[in-house]
Amino acid sequence: MLLLWPPDVKKLASKQNLKGLIGALRYRRSSESPAASHIRCEAAYALAKFGARAVEPLSVALHDNDPFVRQAVVETLGRIGAPAVDPLIGALQEGDELMRIGAARNLQEIGDPRAVEPLIGVLLDKNENVRCNAVEALAAIGGFRAVEAMIGAMKDESKDVRKSAVVALKTTGDARAVEPLIGALTDSDKDVRKSAVEALKTVGDPARSSR
Repeated sequence: MLLLWPPDVKKLASKQNLKGLIGALRYRRSSESPAASHIRCEAAYALAKFGARAVEPLSVALHDNDPFVRQAVVETLGRIGAPAVDPLIGALQEGDELMRIGAARNLQEIGDPRAVEPLIGVLLDKNENVRCNAVEALAAIGGFRAVEAMIGAMKDESKDVRKSAVVALKTTGDARAVEPLIGALTDSDKDVRKSAVEALKTVGDPARSSR
């Protein structure tokens, strides 16, 4: 639906006009303008209150040409929660860098186990910030596979990812992390080594574990 005039998003939201807000989410001008993008962002945020009914149009809007709109959509999907896990996984795997980071953070907040395997896949992402956020999300969701993946991330080429993995393992308290954390005491980066010392205080006694 092509709107010929700017929609009043606040009015549409106050009337709980789902169809109108979906139209506003698609609002375009003949020549794209910041004002039009702002309307689409407002519409995305307003759709959060409709929950699962808004997931499909928001999923389509993940492909909006404006990065600010895409970020608004990712954030809104995160607010919707479990019904929006699938499109967030899609954004995690196919979106631009900021979308992938945003998707990881929102999947972390939702905490749905369905995101574990996709997040493990993202540990191979070319961007270290994306990998760091994936590690943090895995720590929040937890589970056997998540802990295994965090242990694997301790071998990442990026010191920031390795540190994130060490800190994440500290939160799990999983005994399987003890030996890898002992190994991290000789990491080339001092911050990773320091984090490993702190993690071992929580996860286990390195003296006992090394016997």
